[in-house]
Amino acid sequence: MYKRILLATDGSEASALALAHAIRLAKDQGATLRIASVVESTRMMLSLAGGYPVDLGPLVDSLREAATKMIDEAVAAARTDGVATETVLLDDQDAPQGVAGVLGKEALDSQADLMVLGTHGRSGVRHLLLGSIAESLVRLAPVPVLLVRAKAVAT
Repeated sequence: MYKRILLATDGSEASALALAHAIRLAKDQGATLRIASVVESTRMMLSLAGGYPVDLGPLVDSLREAATKMIDEAVAAARTDGVATETVLLDDQDAPQGVAGVLGKEALDSQADLMVLGTHGRSGVRHLLLGSIAESLVRLAPVPVLLVRAKAVAT
């Protein structure tokens, strides 16, 4: 049923659970697992620069390095289970809707049949303040989305 599964990872506990689920699903379906991570450079530039000119290049570079390491670890886990993988490092500057928009565009570009990502399960004030990439992605996604919830979070 699924030939290409797009997994979004951010290194969180929820992402680790989503990775494990995506690996099992890809193995069962004989699908290729495309592992993606999005560097949120736009949000960082807006929040840190505060309207003043600041060179955030080194900080963005370190975020890219961390994201690459997360992707490499996910690839190693998938390959251990014999799952074919592809990788992509994305930047939130590439779509006007932020991370969700970038992932939705990547799903189209990579011809994914399914997207898998973890959700932190925030609610109440935490959800209001931090928002939800998963919620935005479900609204924007051009393909089905499988959300894997982390352990319950107290509100």
